[in-house]
Amino acid sequence: MARPSHLIIVLLTPFIISVWYCMMIGFLAGCNAEIAKPKTATQTHAITATVTDPTPGVVEITSVKAQRNTENIVSFEVEYKFTSGKPIKNYMLNLGFPGTSIAGQKPMDSWEVKPEGTIKTGLPVADIEAMSYEVTFSEADSPDRGYTIISNKFAGVIELAVESVSK
Repeated sequence: MARPSHLIIVLLTPFIISVWYCMMIGFLAGCNAEIAKPKTATQTHAITATVTDPTPGVVEITSVKAQRNTENIVSFEVEYKFTSGKPIKNYMLNLGFPGTSIAGQKPMDSWEVKPEGTIKTGLPVADIEAMSYEVTFSEADSPDRGYTIISNKFAGVIELAVESVSK
């Protein structure tokens, strides 16, 4: 009968040989050469970060076309232009109807807003008394931090769409 120490040697011998074999292959192939070398300054990578401009942009609303159709939806076409800054934050188009409780907002990400352009949107208006509108443009670093108005207030009278007049 085999002694317990012989049994341990017999069972561990294949494991010891395979570990020794792997170490020798690794050293001969140079796999561990990277581990032995300390990192130098030439092996580091630069990390760049972009900083959002903390100053708010300034937008000029140049014209607004607002038309009410037969379904009581007011369609807006808002022409705007950044006069300071550029569209790199989150934006909100604010639509209001003075004298009523009706208001609407159109949130936009920076990629949806150009330095100059036209925003088209619509808003259902159940109150037949809503005949005028006010439009402003707001900006926020993050929507959860709140928006700040960065434009002029543009006010006007809602037109009836051609299809509404002909009926």
